[in-house]
Amino acid sequence: MSRVNYCGSSYGFLKSWAIKDGWYPNPTVGYIDVYYNSSNGNNCVITRANDSEVGGGNHIIAGIRKSGSSTWKLDGTNSNYTSYAGPLYVYAAGSCIDIYGELNFTSGGTGADHGLAVYEDVHCG
Repeated sequence: MSRVNYCGSSYGFLKSWAIKDGWYPNPTVGYIDVYYNSSNGNNCVITRANDSEVGGGNHIIAGIRKSGSSTWKLDGTNSNYTSYAGPLYVYAAGSCIDIYGELNFTSGGTGADHGLAVYEDVHCG
């Protein structure tokens, strides 16, 4: 799916981080999109599938936490999201955030496939 701002109109888009398949040639199977609201210091994350690489049966998980925290805010762990997971919010003004994205999917006759990404210390500010 293409990038859509599900965080709300007061959130500006910062960047998309890739989620890669673990098998060669490691296609990008999804993205973790990060948004920021400068008026309240909240960050927002959405995990979405890359439709050109991912077939049916998607199971998508999004995660966010303030860097240094041991607790993730997660969406999609007990759901069967097929297009995106999130939005999730965390306040982190003056700090960095860690983001998490995961997809389980069916791909072009190869059966079940999996992509997972964790990025630490992103959007420090």
